[in-house]
Amino acid sequence: MQPLPISSRSFHRLAAIVTAPLMCMALVCAQVVLTGWSTVPPDPVAEVAKPEVVARGKAIVNGLASCGFCHGAAPTPDSPLSGGRVFHDLYGPVVAPNITQADSALGQWSAAEMQQLFRSGTRPDGTQISNELHRGFAWMSDQDLNSVVTYLRTIKADGEQQPRREVSFLDRNTKGFWESSREVRGYVPQLNRGFAVEYGKYLADNVANCSSCHDMPAGVLSSTQYLGGGTTVRIGDESKVAPGLTTSAEVGLGEWSEDQIVSYLQSGQTPSGRMVDRQFCPVGFYALADRSDLVAIAKFLKTVK
Repeated sequence: MQPLPISSRSFHRLAAIVTAPLMCMALVCAQVVLTGWSTVPPDPVAEVAKPEVVARGKAIVNGLASCGFCHGAAPTPDSPLSGGRVFHDLYGPVVAPNITQADSALGQWSAAEMQQLFRSGTRPDGTQISNELHRGFAWMSDQDLNSVVTYLRTIKADGEQQPRREVSFLDRNTKGFWESSREVRGYVPQLNRGFAVEYGKYLADNVANCSSCHDMPAGVLSSTQYLGGGTTVRIGDESKVAPGLTTSAEVGLGEWSEDQIVSYLQSGQTPSGRMVDRQFCPVGFYALADRSDLVAIAKFLKTVK
């Protein structure tokens, strides 16, 4: 029996019908391999009831995210998150708020509203938090952010509500004219830990928020240099210049091995034996993080030119 004749046009239509589903399946598989994410975003309300989510959130808050470094009564993991420390951004001094249920406004926010604060830097009433001090958190994965929010909502009231800074319209449009902020919308997937360098970059940028201190500020004729160091960090009445975290041997970590970077993050001691000022670097929090996460960060930092 002879095969039925088929036109070139019909052949291409048939090929499209057969290959389109295969291409879609390949794309989905690639996404799963690279990010390890589910096609269904987690429900922040449903997540609240899971003890493992609370535990994960606590580990992030007291570990790499080091929330208590700013929001703690003292910059230590065991200090209550009652706020009160004074930091500085381009608008001047700002008092870290109490993020326990003692803040009457925070205690009334829904989980979705707390997530929105991270994603956009905007409170439910429309006012803004310091973009400079929270720069990287907007792109924290949904899974990690859900865990953080879930844990924060379990913390009982401790201390008093701290005064909130009001930035005037004039300052927003003069001092903050070049300030950039962007609302992150949609589902942010969890990166697969198997990709150590990429996962380390995620942890450094969006969980530990290293850029907020260690980026080199833009000059008159230069742009911001990623993790280049040189920013003057002011906390209270003291200030220090943040070092670079690039592979520069002169002003960065070029001569440090991965193991030495991990050791520093766990102990606060440099390879030369110098101890870091824990009032300015949250190594006490980093010491509580999983070693595998610190290794991933070290691997990433060794790639930053």
